[in-house]
Amino acid sequence: FRDVVKGWLGKLMLGLLTLPVIFLGIESYFSGGSEVIVAEVDGHEISRPTLDKAVESQKQQLLARSGPDATLTDTQQKQLRERVLNSLVQRQLLLNSAKAAGYQVSDATIQTLIQSTPTFQEAGKFSPARYAQVLSQIGETPATFPDRAREEILTSQRVSGMLMSAFVTPA
Repeated sequence: FRDVVKGWLGKLMLGLLTLPVIFLGIESYFSGGSEVIVAEVDGHEISRPTLDKAVESQKQQLLARSGPDATLTDTQQKQLRERVLNSLVQRQLLLNSAKAAGYQVSDATIQTLIQSTPTFQEAGKFSPARYAQVLSQIGETPATFPDRAREEILTSQRVSGMLMSAFVTPA
């Protein structure tokens, strides 16, 4: 390859091969590397990486329960992807409903929850190192986890509120 590139023909071929790469790089730079949106719920977008991460998490949980030799067929993976997408949409609808109904979770509540979670403790006390380690294992960061925890609490409060207020008529 080096012998061919030394000649004028080799340099011309190398230049022609690099042009598409350069244009592709420039195009992705100006397009901003936009994410593919798989769903939109009341103005909130669900991106493909978010869906992929949730699908992979669910897949790992299924395979862990099924045994070491378990696999998913293409049909099962497609069904799993659809179920996870529906779940993400429903979760976003619940979150929007909770916010619209005025549900709130304070920062103090989130901090108390984090510090009292046994998984984040060593010798009965909260450990920042253990916290960061556990979060990295589940694909979270200390910066994103409190918001995720807040959303989970809001959605569970909304569901509980609906279940507790349900009634049945005599008929």
